[in-house]
Amino acid sequence: VEEALTIDPYQPEALLVEAFVQFYVDHEYQNAIDSISSLVGRYPNNVDHLNFYGVMLMAIGRLDLATSVANQMIDLDPLSPIGYQALGTTLMRAGKLEEAEEPLQRTASLGRNNPDFLASLAFQSGDVGALRALTKQGESSWGVAAQWYPFFAAAVPYLEGNQKKVR
Repeated sequence: VEEALTIDPYQPEALLVEAFVQFYVDHEYQNAIDSISSLVGRYPNNVDHLNFYGVMLMAIGRLDLATSVANQMIDLDPLSPIGYQALGTTLMRAGKLEEAEEPLQRTASLGRNNPDFLASLAFQSGDVGALRALTKQGESSWGVAAQWYPFFAAAVPYLEGNQKKVR
């Protein structure tokens, strides 16, 4: 990540991985959220950046903002399962189980063959085996979601408890 940012300090994927490390490894929650917020400000129509922003907001209990971000994701890409998953998960976390049902059903119907979606599920559930299998398929098998391959490849050692290897 550091090498990529010395070449291009605004490289979006490197900034995202840096925020991931700040949040999940270093537990610098506010720094990570500030980094993601800045990235979302530069790329407001990027559903993937919004997704990680929403996940971080949900993790710190900002469910109102996480719900708003999830709705923004759905507005930008109504055929992606990621926004519906974010909305359903956030609503469940807020105790709004009946409201969560419809977006979660949409998630299931849209996400069956989406490697980014499947990797997100594996990461969120801590299923290192599934995540390792998805990354072992290789970056080229991810198609349009290939930009997220390095992020999920870095998540494997994180889930295994090897935080030094994540860097």
